[in-house]
Amino acid sequence: MYSILASQQQRLMKSASDVDDYNTRATADGGTIEGTSCAIALYNKQYELNPILSLIPSDYKATTLYTAKPNTAVGDFDVARAGIKTRINSDLKLEEIAANVPALNYATVGGCPHLNTEPARTNLLGYSESFGNSYWTKSGATIEGDASTAGSELVTNGDFATYTDWSNTGGAPNWEISGGKLKNTAAGNLNQSRQDISFEVGKKYLITYTISDYVSGIVHIDIGDTNIGLSRSGNGTYVETIEVVYPATFIDIEPWDALNTTSCELSLDNVSVKQVSGFPSPSVDYPTDAYKLVEDGTTGVHGMLSQNITVTSTAVVTESIYIKAGERNWVRIEDNSTGYYVYYDCLNNVFGTESGTITYSSEALVDGWFRVYWTTTQPATVARISILLASADGSFSYTGDGTSGLYIFGANLSETTYAPPYAYTNGATATVTADAITGAGDATLFSSVNSSGVLYAEIGALADDGTNRWITISDGTFDNYISIYFDATSNNVSGRIFGSSTNIELSHVLTDETAYNKIAVRWNGSSFGLWVNGVEEATSSSAGVISGLNEILFGNAIGGSPFYGNTRQVAVYNYLTDAECISLTTP
Repeated sequence: MYSILASQQQRLMKSASDVDDYNTRATADGGTIEGTSCAIALYNKQYELNPILSLIPSDYKATTLYTAKPNTAVGDFDVARAGIKTRINSDLKLEEIAANVPALNYATVGGCPHLNTEPARTNLLGYSESFGNSYWTKSGATIEGDASTAGSELVTNGDFATYTDWSNTGGAPNWEISGGKLKNTAAGNLNQSRQDISFEVGKKYLITYTISDYVSGIVHIDIGDTNIGLSRSGNGTYVETIEVVYPATFIDIEPWDALNTTSCELSLDNVSVKQVSGFPSPSVDYPTDAYKLVEDGTTGVHGMLSQNITVTSTAVVTESIYIKAGERNWVRIEDNSTGYYVYYDCLNNVFGTESGTITYSSEALVDGWFRVYWTTTQPATVARISILLASADGSFSYTGDGTSGLYIFGANLSETTYAPPYAYTNGATATVTADAITGAGDATLFSSVNSSGVLYAEIGALADDGTNRWITISDGTFDNYISIYFDATSNNVSGRIFGSSTNIELSHVLTDETAYNKIAVRWNGSSFGLWVNGVEEATSSSAGVISGLNEILFGNAIGGSPFYGNTRQVAVYNYLTDAECISLTTP
């Protein structure tokens, strides 16, 4: 027993030493080090099998994903991506990474990273965080920033003791001062009451005011001509937050009705505008861009709705938003175009009542935040996100209390079958370009595995979407290669060995290709095997020859059909015994 423990301890020490050397090389090259303890644990298991190449995603820099073995540049993967991408870091916060930096994502705080590779995807929403913008229609609800961060008052004479600092626009005045209030009784030609104030684009402003003596019409307060506030049509004190997305040098109090012809008869008082921050968000780059969706005191629905988004007819669309419980924790998330919805408890991370053909899931982040996402097939060319507060599962129409709500951040709508990385937008769509992982190894490194060897990967697909996604060691052509890949058949994984007089395909149907599976392809020129999660699931005894292997990449032999998914490790070994293959692939 002592000798076994001593051997295990020596192996662990050697693994730690190798990983330390690996980290030292990456640091000297200007790289970033993450997940060292995880790298040691994974490499410790690989060490006894003596890999020729070992990728454990942990050390990286722009354009490079370092390999622990060989601990030289020969084994390192090239990384390419044209623009920024959002990852989930070790604190479970969203973090934008620069072009060509590999995305190492985490599922738990301080857990082990995995490599995320994705195709190009576009967030089709024009404003992904500016929920106070008129791009998002509010009904029975307001969008509020953090009032505790309010700065100094920007409005002069907001109590209307006089009309000083205000002016009428568009012709004869509609507004007058009466009893310390701003009063409007005009019919037709409904003009604004304006005050000059300088606003900063990208900043948030808390607006409050009181309507009284209401008889008819509608009024809203706008920042400039295009940062439009919510329309109000009744007595009460109103609070909302507007993020300025267009340049503005004034505020307007604007009366109107549906036809802009009849009277707007009401009074305003206590108008206030102060710059505020949003609430803390789960983002490193936009740390105070969360808002609170707050119900009003009416009976009915309380929520918000995006503009119509043009999509491909019959496209599969995935919508998402980050949510955190406040006084409310139930929410109805819906694709408004199809009417399909599901209720979600964002305090307990539980889904409730659903309707229609909709799939959904959630992902936990820091400080009680969850990303909730739902997928539908669009019957036409329009998709639209609907977020409705709910008093309980199945109850979206109720009498609000005027103060309760929940926190929201970062909406995304893409033509995908899964939730892609979040992409920030502010006035236009945003595309995250595809990841490419290529270029590891050379002919000398792989010379011993032409005759026999093992290609191993611990991977999970992004979706069971019927596309081909390959990881391949090859000679750079389709003449000689060994691959592990997912194909068009649902949950099917295959191993392909192709060379001179050799064309072997071994397949197995997984329980779930989106879960992590440990997969190995073994070859020796006369027998071939596909190992999955500790079991040899397919074999062949055909003879064949492989030669000239000189590169491993996330794709097929010439770079097509890239592997898009999540990767914990990839390795190449000399020939392994059955017992060693079982050890390597057992979960």
